[in-house]
Amino acid sequence: MVNPRRFNSGTATFNAHSRDQPHLRDDRGSGTCLRSSLLQTTMPLLRGLLVLPPELLLSIFEHIDPPDLFSLGQTCGRIRSLVSNRHLWESALKTTCRLNQLFEPSYHPIAALSFAELQIVALGPWRRSDSFASRSPPYLGPTTQVKDMPKQERRIWNMTLSCAGWKENTEFEGICVVPGGRYVLGCSETQVGIWDLGQNTGSPLGASANKDGSMSRSDPVHSPVPAHLLHAPTGSMTWLMSEPTPIGSSSFRFVTGQISSFCVHEVGPLPSDCYIRRIATLFFPRTLSLVDFWIQGDRLFIKYREGLLVWDFILSTYVAVPTRGDVSMVTTRGDFFVAWEGLNTGVWSIPPLRPLPPDKDSMDLPELTSPVEFIKGIDFNLIPNDGLDRPAFRIRIPSPWYSFPSNAVEFLFTCKEDAEWQWVTIERYVMNITSGKGIGSPSTLISSSHPIPVRLTPGHQGYRTLCGSLAATVAMGSSPHREVRAIHFVGDVRSRPKGAGIVDKLGLGSQGIGVVGAEIISYCPGSGRVACVPINADVAETQPRIICIGY
Repeated sequence: MVNPRRFNSGTATFNAHSRDQPHLRDDRGSGTCLRSSLLQTTMPLLRGLLVLPPELLLSIFEHIDPPDLFSLGQTCGRIRSLVSNRHLWESALKTTCRLNQLFEPSYHPIAALSFAELQIVALGPWRRSDSFASRSPPYLGPTTQVKDMPKQERRIWNMTLSCAGWKENTEFEGICVVPGGRYVLGCSETQVGIWDLGQNTGSPLGASANKDGSMSRSDPVHSPVPAHLLHAPTGSMTWLMSEPTPIGSSSFRFVTGQISSFCVHEVGPLPSDCYIRRIATLFFPRTLSLVDFWIQGDRLFIKYREGLLVWDFILSTYVAVPTRGDVSMVTTRGDFFVAWEGLNTGVWSIPPLRPLPPDKDSMDLPELTSPVEFIKGIDFNLIPNDGLDRPAFRIRIPSPWYSFPSNAVEFLFTCKEDAEWQWVTIERYVMNITSGKGIGSPSTLISSSHPIPVRLTPGHQGYRTLCGSLAATVAMGSSPHREVRAIHFVGDVRSRPKGAGIVDKLGLGSQGIGVVGAEIISYCPGSGRVACVPINADVAETQPRIICIGY
């Protein structure tokens, strides 16, 4: 089939190439003959497509990604009429949520969206990625753009979330924009809250916006109040909150860490049920040194310096696995532990879980707390630390919301390009953990960036994927007046050439996201929404503040 992005039968122009190649422009000269020849080649293909019944065409169009679907509608009048089918774009919005790891209830009720709004939100992540490409400095490498998207003015809006019900002088321990941008989680030492900004079709009601992209702190803002507040158990203090992870299509879970316990919370089904429910609590020895924790399905995984703990909070079972050595990163996939050191990896099976001890206020973990013999543990020192052809550092893996490829783990690697660490490349790998179970599992390089300044590399904020590309937040400058920027891989990695040893050199786009001076930041690249706790060094305030920004 003809690529609809390159063809427009109504105007006989070739959008993707005519702007850059004079011989394809729609003007006098030899270009006219070439264009006529291409038309003669492609028109029979379109005529052959149009003989199919409308029901079959619509069934085919449902499997086309939203940008291609929009471009397809530019080819001729009949196809434009078919592509204007509302059911087709409702399906396209669901595809957008799936491809970009967005929470579908952020756009519910879909039936309340106008047709124009439906198209805009379905195409939003691709349009936003193109905005990075068009505003990026030239040193970030060449870019490609999805052409002919619906035009929108770049508007930055901001609003202050109401913290009614929160204690005075509250300091937030964590905040998170749930992918999709509609829901914001906030956590202090004594409370956990959720805000609902309303159906995500643009700027929330009451937000202030300036067409030039600037923000005014003096504009009146009517902020939403928390949809629900949950108080921590009496006598406990919350000091850390995990990122949420989806459960089904309309609920999510997250974990808060207290001084001597972990609490698992669930919210949904959304948007009807916005209550935070505490569904399980695990008490643990306070002598252990916590490193990280995350949720996968019905299990909580906890990484201590002394070892790994797996807790199934639905079946009330657990296993504790002692470890030796240090590694750059540990995660899980299915029934496997996966660890990295450099580009080398190790994969270990998770041992069978056993029932939790009954009637205990605090779970004893002799495998981790007692100096017993190292039996059935994991020795990270077995992972080789050689085999690198150049210095490298800083491995990142996607957020818990990200859907890994089937039977595989995807990760990011930052490689040094010069002796002074001024320039680096970002490489993206996928590792099949079932075919390479054990030490030294093979990893496949699937994309690499052009060299970029080291100051633009992903920092502690981590990254998510956007249309198959990386997205990250980075802080530039020194506190408290640092500007926070986002970087994206730009271009469509779906079109990368196939074949062994062929890897795209992708460009990276960078732009400010309207945050200067913030101590906690959460960014959803698919929706362009940011939540942050501003630094109020010069402002005497007793009421906590969360600022939400969108562009």
